Amino acid sequence: MTPIGWTVVAACVAACVAGGVLAYRFRSRILFALRPKRKPGRRREPVEKRAKPPPGKSLEGALELREQGRADEALELLGEIDQGKGLRRLLRAAALLEAGRDPGSLGDTHAQLGGLSIDAARVRTAAGLVVAGDLDAAEAMLGRVNRGFEPATCAWVRVSIARGASRPDAERQALVELVFADDALARTVAARDLGLSDGEPASAAVERYGAHAFARDAIARFGATSVAKLLSKVAP
Repeated sequence: MTPIGWTVVAACVAACVAGGVLAYRFRSRILFALRPKRKPGRRREPVEKRAKPPPGKSLEGALELREQGRADEALELLGEIDQGKGLRRLLRAAALLEAGRDPGSLGDTHAQLGGLSIDAARVRTAAGLVVAGDLDAAEAMLGRVNRGFEPATCAWVRVSIARGASRPDAERQALVELVFADDALARTVAARDLGLSDGEPASAAVERYGAHAFARDAIARFGATSVAKLLSKVAP
């Protein structure tokens, strides 16, 4: 190609580039002009500055208040949602003791605490102590449970303690006990807690697993040590 030809090609390329730039600028101006107009007086608040809604009147709300360091408000909320039995009563009694008030004012006996037997409260508190990382206290609490009470749940807690303490022999022994006590629960624990590849949750045990796991996690979030102190006081 002759020099004149090259000059013509270069000029065409330059024209195309310039045209593309102008077209891009023209398109940008059109889009800017067509953008939605914000109504006067309305200002969108940044997401990170939006206030969180207050915790609801539920056990979850009480736990959230405690996690925010608002123990007095949590105690008041526990009083509102306490139905006289179960986990809420147990945690309310622990909160009263923590606040320097007498949990005996709730009218519970040494044999029953919020409709839960002391052994049931001990097993669930031991599980909560495991989640909190206090394995020695968990083992001591579990050791105070009467022999023969909920053997499957107690074996499950022993599995968790041994696993947390890296004691494989004790873990295997506790797993064997769990299998003999409740095979369906053992398969569910293997799948959900131990992550065993051949584990498969058993539909017959999912509800039992969920009830215990809920109480365990709630006690851990509330403060398992506080619940343990309550049990030591009401059932020494």
